[in-house]
Amino acid sequence: MYEEQTPGEAGAGVGDPERFAQVLREAIAGSGLTLAAISRTLRRRDLPASPATLSSWQSGARHPDWERSREVLEALEEVVKIEPGTLSSLVAPRRRRGRPPERGDLAMLMPPGTSAVREALVELGFRTPEDFPMEQTIVEHALVDTDASTLEMTFLTQVKATADGICALPNVHLLETAGGPDGPQIGALGGCRVARRVSKRDGTVVGARIEVDGPLQQGQVAVVSYRVALPVQMDEVTDIKYSVSRRILSLMVEVEFRGSRPLRDLRTVIHPEPGEVTCRPAVLDQRGRVQCAVTGFGPGLVGVTWNWAD
Repeated sequence: MYEEQTPGEAGAGVGDPERFAQVLREAIAGSGLTLAAISRTLRRRDLPASPATLSSWQSGARHPDWERSREVLEALEEVVKIEPGTLSSLVAPRRRRGRPPERGDLAMLMPPGTSAVREALVELGFRTPEDFPMEQTIVEHALVDTDASTLEMTFLTQVKATADGICALPNVHLLETAGGPDGPQIGALGGCRVARRVSKRDGTVVGARIEVDGPLQQGQVAVVSYRVALPVQMDEVTDIKYSVSRRILSLMVEVEFRGSRPLRDLRTVIHPEPGEVTCRPAVLDQRGRVQCAVTGFGPGLVGVTWNWAD
């Protein structure tokens, strides 16, 4: 079973050159660093941005291009010690004038998946980059009980609104086999409501639209919690993974094992994109749990994998 969460990119908001310049000026001033020092730090990361370029950005004389400057902006946020997405959310991907976003624009903002996943997101109302919130911190707890027929997952997520109004986030699951005629049971625990559900590809792609339980102003932060219960064949569940499409503050996947069947080959997995996959052997703690946690991470995938003993 592969759990796939697909938020938008940090640069998915509408571009705002004037606001970008103001935020950058304040961030640089607050950092106490000179433009030359910032430029040297970025260059050591193989992300060239000259002092002249940084100066033109903060003055508003020039606005960064999303495709060419995304990695620089994400690193710049880290160097001047501001929240991930603060700058990049104010730079929009290029779009042809007079035309709505094309399908390719939306697909670019998602981790690799099937077309059915993208179709599910569109059906849930996530058609354009502006429809996605900015997730800042994510905690997922999965309960894997070999004596049960339901996989239970609890999510605690802090989101930041990219526009005034109702803030929503998708929860989409890509399953090896269909989860049963009733599909997943998704319920709100706090700060949100389940507004819409979807099932695609004979029940192997399922999900819901989770909405904050009241309107937010742009930039406002909210915390939501919800639970997902999936009817599954437990012996087919050999991993729990969470993917993000932009840089976030922190992400933790925790898996709790119960039941009589032993497991083997327990590992944590961290896969930044682009980058190499890091797999490390893991052991259960005294509570029967294992965690994989990262900070300042994304885009990429984090999770836990295992095999069942014969």
